[in-house]
Amino acid sequence: MFTYKPLKDAAGIALFCDYLSLKRAHEILHDVNERSPLIRDKEGLFLSLAFDVRKAYEGQRLKQEADPMHPEAGTRLGFEILWPTLLIQCRQLRDSLAFIDHGKEHQIVAYELEFVIGQDSRPSSRRASQKLRRSGYGCRHGIPSSKKMQKHALLSLLRGTNASGETV
Repeated sequence: MFTYKPLKDAAGIALFCDYLSLKRAHEILHDVNERSPLIRDKEGLFLSLAFDVRKAYEGQRLKQEADPMHPEAGTRLGFEILWPTLLIQCRQLRDSLAFIDHGKEHQIVAYELEFVIGQDSRPSSRRASQKLRRSGYGCRHGIPSSKKMQKHALLSLLRGTNASGETV
């Protein structure tokens, strides 16, 4: 299961997971990328998530040593990712799963990512997460698959406006 640590200034998170779960997630992300009719750019933004996951399980990104109180958990491997990128990739994964035959493992990866996104509501990042929710661009809230709409969504987030141009 994915765990996370917030990055400085609540700009993103560092995602951590065990080796086998990262390897499984990498295979699933590649499968979705290849079979999804919604992902037109097969070398684009969505595939960069699979790249980061692969680099993490190869040990070329972050490492989190086992807690001395729970050594059975083992070393966790991870990578850093910014919120806008993760939100778009999560939305692309969810939308793509609606159009392809998939198994429970595909759903597990999608739910784990959505769980991490939903959990980051501590006081230090509460304002940033509330701003994202009010903007209408959350993981389950309207991040479109087209590049033009993704660009518009990210620019709106940076400007502090929602989809209808209201300040959030």
